[in-house]
Amino acid sequence: SLSPSLSLSLAGTLQARAMSKLALFVDSALGQRDEAMVYFKRAAECDPANPDHPHNLAVHLEEAGRFDEAAAQYKAAIAAGPLHGPALSNYARLLYRHYRDKESALKFHQRAVRAMPYDPEICYNYALFQEEAMRHYGWAKDFYDRAVAGSPKDPSIYITAAAFYLRRLRDKGKCMELHRTALRLDHDHVPALLSYAHFLEFDRKDTSNAANYYQRALEVKEAEPEAAAEALSEAARFMQDKCAETEKARQAVRQALGRRPAAAGTLATCARLVLDIDKDQDAAMAVFTASLERTDLTSDQRFEIHLAAARFIEAECEGAEEKAGEHFREALRLRPEDPRGIAAYAGLLAGFYSDPVLADKYYRQAIKLEPGNPEALLGYARFINSVKKQPLEAEH
Repeated sequence: SLSPSLSLSLAGTLQARAMSKLALFVDSALGQRDEAMVYFKRAAECDPANPDHPHNLAVHLEEAGRFDEAAAQYKAAIAAGPLHGPALSNYARLLYRHYRDKESALKFHQRAVRAMPYDPEICYNYALFQEEAMRHYGWAKDFYDRAVAGSPKDPSIYITAAAFYLRRLRDKGKCMELHRTALRLDHDHVPALLSYAHFLEFDRKDTSNAANYYQRALEVKEAEPEAAAEALSEAARFMQDKCAETEKARQAVRQALGRRPAAAGTLATCARLVLDIDKDQDAAMAVFTASLERTDLTSDQRFEIHLAAARFIEAECEGAEEKAGEHFREALRLRPEDPRGIAAYAGLLAGFYSDPVLADKYYRQAIKLEPGNPEALLGYARFINSVKKQPLEAEH
């Protein structure tokens, strides 16, 4: 017979598995994320030696915007399994995306790749990091290729790799091939349909086929509200810009906003269309403020919305620079070390606020945080050129 300690261990393992399965069912079938996290937590408590349980809990905490708790659970998973590739990789992603800790993120990404060098998700996360944070495009290409070679089941991996090939390498053939692979995996994958439609519209100048793919994205049944809102907003933009079908575009924008989107890109598209179609600055700015009234947004989502609102208002809304400044300052309160927000606000400081001393400080801070940030570098070069005959009144 089993010893008492072994019996307890086995019982804990079996109970943990049951809790984990229950959590997955409650989350995927019933959509009860908070209840699912209760069961994931119980699973981790029942079998603390298994890194899968705290990792599952961490993933769901991160999705809910509870980043500090997620980080603690990722660390618990890594402590239980130092070679647990998914925990190492996802923790690395969180360290850079949310905490902007590039050095620590690199170390954990490298540990993940050493632990599981050909896992598609791990290679994909590392490729994204090399592209976005390190700007080492050779390494990024190698790991995107490795991720795709692993035949992942997630279409998003293929369309992100496609965007890299198009944006960095100007390889339209590879971009098309990767999009088609994504759509063979899931012909109703809305982000893949929209991405391919964009490619056809802007890079192949094939508006007829682009229209077909925008329409296909609109016709996907049971699409997630965020994906449906993006499809509607992109279809509205296409109708307005390419087909001059203003009334159809107006209706599509209203339908998109009716889905209550939280994605900054979708909101910016809708706001631009409201301004273009109705010539109403207040209504365009209200697109962002209405979204910010949601109580279920994460801090990162709020940051992205405030940043998108500030950029839009500064560029498109006459006489509303102070409102843009309010959104910039709120974005920086949420993420004070994000170089995108710092560099963008520096531009407003230099222009509308006519404060070259503070603008210089902000540009320098953005470049220090991310030396390769193109917005900061270009903005600072323009700023220096504009004030080179007017020496700053402060030491830096």
